[in-house]
Amino acid sequence: MRQSILLPYQRRWIEDRSRFKIALKARQVGFSFCLALEGALEALSSKNNIIFLSASERQSKELLRKVYLHLRAFAHLSGGALKPDASGSGECRLPNGSRILSLPANPRTIRGFTGHVFLDEFAHHEHPEAIYRAIMPTITRGNYLLRIVSTPAGDCGPFWELWSGDNKFSKHKVDIYRAMAEGFRIDLEELRANMDTETFAQEYEGQFLSEHGAYFSLELIRSCVISGPEAAKLGVETPREGGEYYFGVDVGRRHDLTVIYILEKLGDVCYTQKIEALKGASFAIQAQLLEELINTFRPRRVCIDSTGLGMQLAEDLNRVYAAVEPIHFTAAIKETLAVTAKIAFEQRKVRIPDDRKLTADIRSIRKHITAAGNIRFDVSQESSAHADYFWALALALYAQANTPNFKPGYQSVARRKWLHHGGY
Repeated sequence: MRQSILLPYQRRWIEDRSRFKIALKARQVGFSFCLALEGALEALSSKNNIIFLSASERQSKELLRKVYLHLRAFAHLSGGALKPDASGSGECRLPNGSRILSLPANPRTIRGFTGHVFLDEFAHHEHPEAIYRAIMPTITRGNYLLRIVSTPAGDCGPFWELWSGDNKFSKHKVDIYRAMAEGFRIDLEELRANMDTETFAQEYEGQFLSEHGAYFSLELIRSCVISGPEAAKLGVETPREGGEYYFGVDVGRRHDLTVIYILEKLGDVCYTQKIEALKGASFAIQAQLLEELINTFRPRRVCIDSTGLGMQLAEDLNRVYAAVEPIHFTAAIKETLAVTAKIAFEQRKVRIPDDRKLTADIRSIRKHITAAGNIRFDVSQESSAHADYFWALALALYAQANTPNFKPGYQSVARRKWLHHGGY
C-alpha cells in the first residue's frame, strides 16, 4: 500500500467535514497545500464555486498554482480525461461547470459571488472585519462551507475572536512542535537562531501576542546592563590597539538628536564604549566629529542612517571612508535592525550602561502589524522618546552582525588605492 503524501494533521483537516473550520497553524507547515487540495476536491465533487481569498496578490497566485498541481494529478489518475481550463487571471473552470477563483482579499472582491469560501492567512488580510461581513451572505444562501486558516497576528481582530470565542467552528491547532511530532521535517534550532523569541512565538508556536506591549521588556534590557567587575570593559577612554569597533549613527538636525553609538566586540559580546549625542549641530560639525572618531577608533564598519537629512552626510563619509555604509530606513530595514538588536539582547551578546535615557529609548519601541499584515517598528505613541539612541545602537549591532572577518576598513578610499598600487 502506497504511503499517503499527507501528514496526519493535514489528513485530519481534509477528513473533517464540518461546515465551519478554522486552523491556527505555524508558518510553512503545508496548510496552503491542504486548502488547495480541499478546494480542488470540492470543485470536482459537484458543480460549485470555490473562492479563495489570500492576503496578497502574490499569495493568491501561488495558491491557484497549488490548485493546478492537484488538478493535474487528478487528471493523470483519471487517464487524462480531466482538463482544467484557465479562463483568465485568478480563475479556473472545470468541465463539470465548477469555477475556482483565487483572489487577493478585498471586501468588494467577494460581493456578488456564492460558493465555498477559503480564507488563507486571514489574520493578515487588509480590512478583515469588512471581509468577514461580506462573506456571510456568500455562504449562507446555499449552505456553503467556510474554511479559515492563519498564523496569529496579535490578540485582536476577527481571526483571534473566532479562534478564542465559543462558536460552531471546528478548531485545528498545529504549532511547529505538533507538526514535527507528526512528521514535518525542519531544523528547529537553526530556525530559532535566526529570529527573536517574540517572532518565533507568534509565527511558529501560534501565540497571540499583545499588540500593546513594548518590544523590549524592562527585564530583558536590565539583563544586559553592565555591572560588577565586567564594568571595567565599558567606556574605555583610549581605544585598544587592534580593537574591533563598530559604529551606528542615527542622524538628526533640529528636533531629533544625532547619536553616534560605538561598540567594541570582546569575545562574542559587544560592549558600549562611547555614545555621542548632538542636538542642533550643523552637518559640518557632525561630519567633523564623525571623522575624528573614525580616525581614532578605526572601526571595521560604520552604519549610518541615510534617510532624509542623513543622506548627504552618509554619502560624503562613504566617499572618504571604506568602512562607512549608508543605510536607508525602510520598514523592512527597520524590522531587520530591531530583530537583530532583540536577538543580541536575548543572547546577552551586548552590554549597555545603566542609563535612563537609553533604557527609555529601547523601551519605547513597539512592533505594530498594519491592516495589510505588514510589520512596522516605531515609537510608542504614549512615549516622549524619539528612539535616537535605540536606532544608533541597532545600527551598530547590525554593523557587527553583518561584517565578515576581514582587516579593519577604516582607511580612506584614497589610501586603499595607494596601498593597492604598492605605495611609493
